[in-house]
This record gives sequence, structure tokens and C-alpha cells, in this order.
Amino acid sequence: FLDIAVDFKSLESMNSDFEGWLYIPALNINYPVVLGADNDYYLTHTFQKEENKSGALFLDQVTTNAFENYNTIIHGHNMKDGSMFGKLKNFYRNTKTYA
Repeated sequence: FLDIAVDFKSLESMNSDFEGWLYIPALNINYPVVLGADNDYYLTHTFQKEENKSGALFLDQVTTNAFENYNTIIHGHNMKDGSMFGKLKNFYRNTKTYA
């Protein structure tokens, strides 16, 4: 159960590239995800298609059936201020080696 409300229809009307929402509460990741024609545009453009070095979270250009495949590749910047994927480094799998 999500503790957020996302108006998908409104987001689709704002940006036809909208594909979904990425929400990871433990990392404060709560962003729309888009799919552009290439892997360059959303590196320097926001969800609102405004030029900005922070960019947006976006699916790899070869994505088909987003979020329905076993793997879905999402690109985004690792921001120093912790936004976007800046806190992703705090999320790790503790692995142990057993002899």
C-alpha cells in the first residue's frame, strides 16, 4: 500500500513521455519516470521539459513494456544534494562470504 497519491492522468497530460512513478520511501526517491526518444534529452531536461542540469529520471531508450519486464533500466543523476539517485549509495545488500 502506497502512502502517496499520484495523478497519472494529469502527469500524462503534462508530458506525453510519462511512463510511471518511482517511489522508494527509505531513500526519499519519489519522482516521475519518462521515456524519451534517446538517452540524452532527459539528462539535461526536467519532467516539464525545461533545460536543467539535474535532468529527470528516464527509462533506457530501448525499453519496451516498461515495468512489465524482469528488468527495467532507469537512468538518473547521482546528485550531491541527495536528490534524484543521490541517496542510492545508502542502499546496499549486505553480503557475506561463507567458506
